[in-house]
Amino acid sequence: MNIKKGAVAMRDLKEKWIGLIKTKKGKGILLGVVIIILVILVGVLYINKDKTLQLNKETVKIEYGKTYNPNLKDIVKSYDDFNSKDLKLESTIKNEEGKEYPSVGKYEVKVTYKKQEVTQKVEVKDTTKPELTVPENIEILQGTDLSTFDFKSLLNATDLSELKDYEIDYSKVDANTVGEYEVNVSIQDKYENKTDAKVKATVIEKPTINDDEVVVQEVVTNEDGTKTVKNSVKKQAEATDKKVVSNSNNTNKNTANSSATTGGSTSTSGNTSSSNKNNSSSSSSNSSNSNNGSSSSKPSSGSNISNNSGSSPSNSGSSTGGSTSTPHIHVTVGTSGMWVNSVSEVIAKYHEVSDEWSNKLESGEIDWNTYSKNCPVGYTNIRECSCGKLTWDWVK
Repeated sequence: MNIKKGAVAMRDLKEKWIGLIKTKKGKGILLGVVIIILVILVGVLYINKDKTLQLNKETVKIEYGKTYNPNLKDIVKSYDDFNSKDLKLESTIKNEEGKEYPSVGKYEVKVTYKKQEVTQKVEVKDTTKPELTVPENIEILQGTDLSTFDFKSLLNATDLSELKDYEIDYSKVDANTVGEYEVNVSIQDKYENKTDAKVKATVIEKPTINDDEVVVQEVVTNEDGTKTVKNSVKKQAEATDKKVVSNSNNTNKNTANSSATTGGSTSTSGNTSSSNKNNSSSSSSNSSNSNNGSSSSKPSSGSNISNNSGSSPSNSGSSTGGSTSTPHIHVTVGTSGMWVNSVSEVIAKYHEVSDEWSNKLESGEIDWNTYSKNCPVGYTNIRECSCGKLTWDWVK
């Protein structure tokens, strides 16, 4: 009985709905219900749909020496639309050994979101020119052999990358004529970034000095902060830590009042110098060293220079006896640990030692730190012993 009543009720409700739908008002209600259902379905689908993973920049270029620390918030486009827990970042960027920035090269930053993956290309390049500091003016003694003049020790270049050697053009300088000239200097790093500079070079007359004096090269700071390289006359005793560029053997000598007395005889400084030079030659020619006076041989302290002297100091009045009228006191050997006969040999030794360390670096025998600590970049404080030998200090 109850089942029949329920069936009748359902049939009556169906007829009422059908009748309602047939009316204009009923059709509007039905359409509204359908629209609401569709909106709900679209919203659900939109919420569950994955966002397309994109980057703000697909390629990033970084200057060498700068750091780059990528993070998801900065590199992912519309970052806030993603569930951060599902975003992952992997980077191949790592700092150069011993430095706080990556080396020159190409790297990748990979970002993943569920099944999506995008990659950012990162390139580190060195496009920065070296910093080159040069003196405002360099004084050069008249008659100087420019091929032996140590310009490099007066220059300073810095760069994050390895530097090549200086290129120095002094072709416009006439070292035999007093005047002002121009020297062109350039330096570049291993990535071909190049810096050029011009330096004023002033050729000056050689000063007149005594036997106990030398001409030294000094760097002077000007009022405006620039540097000037000047030549000045110093007593030999005061020039032990200076760079000697000329002495009484190759500079105008003042002999008017200079004399030395030994064993009751008197000799002018000019004769003394001549005697010393001859004795030095004699020592070289009679040396037992198989290299005929090797540049690394050190003269023995306290001995007479000449090996063919036939007279004692008390007989030094003879101009041909081979003895010297000045006390023979050897100077201390420089940090080079060498003795040579001329400035040209000093320069040759500098290139020899420098090439030796460079070859070790190129062959992998030593690392850059060992090379930079040991390879000389120049030489300074060339000084002459009374026997005529020269010694000097390395600039490192």
